[in-house]
Amino acid sequence: MKTSKEIRDFFPQKIRILDGSMGALLSSMGVEAVCPDIVSLESPDIIKKIHRDYIEAGADIIITDTFGTNRIKLSRHGLLGKTEEITRAAVRNASEASGGRALVALDLGPTGELLAPLGGLQTRDAVDCYREMASFGTDADLAIIETMTDIAEARAAMLGAKAAGMPFAASFSFEESGRTMTGGTPECAAVIASSLGACAVGMNCSGGPEHMLGPIKEMRSVTDVPVIVQPNAGLPEMKNGRTVYPLGPQAFAEKMKDILDAGASAVGGCCGTTPEHIRLLAMEAAAFAPSPDGRHGTGRYICSSRKYASLEDALSAYSVFDDPDDLYDIDEDTRMAVLDITGVDAEGAASMVCDAVMASQIPLGFAAASRETLEAALLEYAGIAAVFCAEELSDICAEYGAIRVSDQA
Repeated sequence: MKTSKEIRDFFPQKIRILDGSMGALLSSMGVEAVCPDIVSLESPDIIKKIHRDYIEAGADIIITDTFGTNRIKLSRHGLLGKTEEITRAAVRNASEASGGRALVALDLGPTGELLAPLGGLQTRDAVDCYREMASFGTDADLAIIETMTDIAEARAAMLGAKAAGMPFAASFSFEESGRTMTGGTPECAAVIASSLGACAVGMNCSGGPEHMLGPIKEMRSVTDVPVIVQPNAGLPEMKNGRTVYPLGPQAFAEKMKDILDAGASAVGGCCGTTPEHIRLLAMEAAAFAPSPDGRHGTGRYICSSRKYASLEDALSAYSVFDDPDDLYDIDEDTRMAVLDITGVDAEGAASMVCDAVMASQIPLGFAAASRETLEAALLEYAGIAAVFCAEELSDICAEYGAIRVSDQA
């Protein structure tokens, strides 16, 4: 496993190339399995060949066959209890195929469930699910949290990877609207990932390259963390009962020039892409130089999953509340709503956060005096908060990417 600094230092040397499809490629090869991840156990030579083909095509980073290996996802396939075995086998397959020629990234994909308050999955349970899987994959160089359609779940995966001691990148999937399925914005995704210590942030899947131009520019406006982009080979279509992707290798590589112009630090492919897509993409990327440090957004920001504000703006226009219901009538000029959770227990603080998130999209801050109460609030809040608290609580703020601003609101 590499350190976060080693991974961050890996990107500026040149435009890095990630691999392409795994699951869709297996399907196109006629490989049948209960889920693509089990192929790592049942037919490891097939997986190793795919990894080798991508490396020979020019990939600097290969991603393990573990997209659906978290325990929640495996339980739907009757494979509960197989997380450790599949994860270790998949990392071993990738490492043996690489032989040191490429970094190995442990793939952490979605659980398929929504976190509270939108769904029934509790934040703490989601964090533990990802922590468990990441702890089995520490022989990889880093974790890549990908195809995330809900910022709250992506954040839980980041916290899980951090708890396992793994450096991580976070990649989101955006709709044609430029938002995630649950309404998250690229700016908020980037602020959250970089604040939690991601060594890279980006996007994958979604549509073709042209659908990612807006999100990459929006991410670049708020972070200087390397940005990775892995589009599908266009929007899928059904032909003769089969799913096909419209962009062949040459067309895909041509369209990726605009992504490289927009400042991508690393590029690859997702569904519908093959080693030939990656080979031609690597050739195109060789003509581009990495963006210089400092070219992109480097300010300090707070955010919810849908709205963000610079710390300076937030501190110049905030209001303090002790009742989340009051956020339904919040003044439109307010840039931050500070919840006063002093004197509230941990359970009450978590409940207040859920109520506040449902009442308003505005970024939250917290005024707190208790370690347990503050940690409960920050765990539950799928955003980056400004915190008014004593200096001895700075470590809790740092763990969750929050910004301690003073002792008193």
